Amino acid sequence: MQLLYQIEQIRQLESLIFQQESITPYALMQRAGQAAFHQLQQHWPQARRVAVCLGKGNNAGDGLITALLAYQQGLEVSLLTVEDDFAPTGAAAEALDACLQAGLQLKLAACDRLADADVVVDALI
Repeated sequence: MQLLYQIEQIRQLESLIFQQESITPYALMQRAGQAAFHQLQQHWPQARRVAVCLGKGNNAGDGLITALLAYQQGLEVSLLTVEDDFAPTGAAAEALDACLQAGLQLKLAACDRLADADVVVDALI
């Protein structure tokens, strides 16, 4: 597998975006989540049940925004984490708050929850 960008390169690119476009980390996360949800709709338009698997960091935040958008469009959404003490920070914490305020619930990942999903969103790494 060939990586397009190294982690440090991504951080530098994000820093430039924050400076040049005067955008917040949460707003950038919202853009990423919107793009992911758009892809979900394009590739799996018949999907009604979505499981979003969450890890640490901003990828979890992107997944949370994707989950929120799916939920707002009437899809059945499962937020799943592999961590007992899931506590994102920064923009990802804002995304989790938005999901919880909308009525979504966070659950520990279980295979049966994945089997029931039409689409599984990987927001682990």
